[in-house]
Amino acid sequence: AHSELKLSMTSWGYLERIGGIEDATTVPQKIQLQDSDCFVGRFAEPVKAPDSKFTHKSQTLIPCLFVSSTHFSVGMTESPGHPRAYYIRDFSRNGTYLNGELVGPNKTAVFNDGAEISLLYKNKVRILYRFREEGVAVKDSAPIPSPVPVKDEARDDQEESSRFASMRSQADSVEFALNKQIALLQEESKQLETRNQQQASRIAALAADLH
Repeated sequence: AHSELKLSMTSWGYLERIGGIEDATTVPQKIQLQDSDCFVGRFAEPVKAPDSKFTHKSQTLIPCLFVSSTHFSVGMTESPGHPRAYYIRDFSRNGTYLNGELVGPNKTAVFNDGAEISLLYKNKVRILYRFREEGVAVKDSAPIPSPVPVKDEARDDQEESSRFASMRSQADSVEFALNKQIALLQEESKQLETRNQQQASRIAALAADLH
């Protein structure tokens, strides 16, 4: 059986297996999420992180034939004054499903605590995980002021507009980084496919020589 992955960063959540027909001895029962982007796949192929010249490997391996070399990634982003945002990106050929809905090749979807992530093959759920968040600070209850101040609607509208502008800026930054990541992963996938084709050609040539 697989043990949960240990990394240096503080965990912000985990995926806990709750179902699927795949043999429990070949599938991690719990995936601890500690990097801002955590990759899950069949091989430990190098993956280049956005805005970085360094590469890292898939942190969690699922050695099943229907699982792509890099099947999916889950990530988290947060900033002061704003709640966390969780997202999943699908890199697979057989599909990654969020709450029963296909995410789609190289597409991103957001999710919340309790979301279910499933991997299907031949219309059967082979692996099913549930996401649980960790490390979310609980704010102390603030005392209710007395008397209640008169609401300044103009100021509230201005503050609301500022919050929306900040949220849009944050979303644009995340989308930009994710699009760069898509391009890098697509390039890595092409290189891997080329290597596989070359290896297959060499094997075929050796087999022909033996006969």
